[in-house]
Amino acid sequence: MFAYHHKNHSSSFNTFGMLQEYALQPLLILLALYCCMIIYLMAWHLQLLWYGIIGGIILGLLSNFFGNVNARASYLEIGFNENHFYLRSAYDIAYKQNLKFYPIAYANATIERDTIYLNYIDHTIRIRREEWPQWHEIWQRLNEVTINTADGNISRT
Repeated sequence: MFAYHHKNHSSSFNTFGMLQEYALQPLLILLALYCCMIIYLMAWHLQLLWYGIIGGIILGLLSNFFGNVNARASYLEIGFNENHFYLRSAYDIAYKQNLKFYPIAYANATIERDTIYLNYIDHTIRIRREEWPQWHEIWQRLNEVTINTADGNISRT
């Protein structure tokens, strides 16, 4: 079995720290909205305590929710085992789950300049050359399997 890693993949993951890394961008956007709300409340001389506490709690919950969504959409590992492959997102790696193999023949991998397009479950994944150090080996692995349409057999090339 061969596994290839994204440039942001590290061998030692701290689950909380990694998920907070993906929550940073939503946190900054929501924090800007939170600050605007505080300024609005101050301008109208309204109570800050309860609105500030409730807004802070909502800020933390929403940023972590959107961070989990971002982590699920960021694929950091692709692996191959004979005629099958798997993809794992940052969320899957953090919680040590989702090692589901799919046939390479169903990936329908195509290449366009510096990007490999790969069909995975219900959506298309982009694998960019500058983000994956072993980009050429991934492309080679994705093209090793061919389908013999005459009898429906899968054979290696």
